[in-house]
Amino acid sequence: MASFFSDIWLSVFEPGTNKSLVIATHISFALLQVVLLALLVATESGHFVFLSLICGGLWAAITWFIKEVEAIKKAEALEKEKEGEGEKINGSEEVKKVK
Repeated sequence: MASFFSDIWLSVFEPGTNKSLVIATHISFALLQVVLLALLVATESGHFVFLSLICGGLWAAITWFIKEVEAIKKAEALEKEKEGEGEKINGSEEVKKVK
């Protein structure tokens, strides 16, 4: 548990996100939805329905953005891996030509 909170604190000082920060984001939005539902029940005000919809839309957008960033990172890592393999192959071909 202490590791979770220290990971969140350390994520403030480094670029990008880590797993703990993403989990904390989802927990925060889930708890906000619970609070909005409780306020809807307590006050019977329709405003909380719209606030909940806005919260849900923002939650979905942030989740989508996180997944897109992860997909881009994976694609870049795969591209770098392919470039690294290409350099190894090209390097060995040049050695063969010299001999």
